[in-house]
Amino acid sequence: MSDLCKIKKEEVKLKLTSLIKENTKVIVIKKYSSVKECKQLIDYCHNNSVPYKHRFLDKKKDFWSSIDIYPLLARTRRIFRAFEFGKTTQRKFKVLDDITKFQYEYLYKNVLKKKKHSRYVAYQYPQGGGFFSKHRHPRWPTNYGIILNLSKNEKDFKKGGITNFYYKKKKISISKKDIDQGDLTLFRYDLFHEVPPVDPQKVLKFDKTGRWTVTFPILYVNPWLYKKQRPR
Repeated sequence: MSDLCKIKKEEVKLKLTSLIKENTKVIVIKKYSSVKECKQLIDYCHNNSVPYKHRFLDKKKDFWSSIDIYPLLARTRRIFRAFEFGKTTQRKFKVLDDITKFQYEYLYKNVLKKKKHSRYVAYQYPQGGGFFSKHRHPRWPTNYGIILNLSKNEKDFKKGGITNFYYKKKKISISKKDIDQGDLTLFRYDLFHEVPPVDPQKVLKFDKTGRWTVTFPILYVNPWLYKKQRPR
């Protein structure tokens, strides 16, 4: 079994369940979202954030943004903008609801579902060196991480940007030919992963260029309850 498997959106019902059971490291679902939806999400994040203002919460308390440039107390080094969506923002975009339903249907069918909530976080890794250093997460409760790729390769950015994954110190070979705008990436949440610097030769700027993604972590109110009862 290959560490990376690519399938079409129409093949999800036929193939995804078996790929999850086989513990496939990285799964790419091609063209899961439309180009229009991807551009709308980028526009929404960029237009509703305040330029160069760190840790900004809107008046409705439904949209939060931050600019992380080597934050002092963070365990990981990074340069990116992050945007968290509340329920009102979520409902503006059908693709977010679709992916959440997909999440619970295919990835969390047999997982403890009490006292949980979903979170939607978009990231921009800007041209001029946006990156996220190597890190990993506990496998549970998220199980498989989900990344919706919003940016167009070779147009929004040229160098870096595509997430690198590692299994037992071995890099899983993934190129820009494997992942592009609208593709959905599933990855075992305990894999080490990193986002290499995006177009580091350019001037750092927080516009609509660079690499944009949305992630869909599952969080539990009481993680100790989950740890005790999680699937083996």
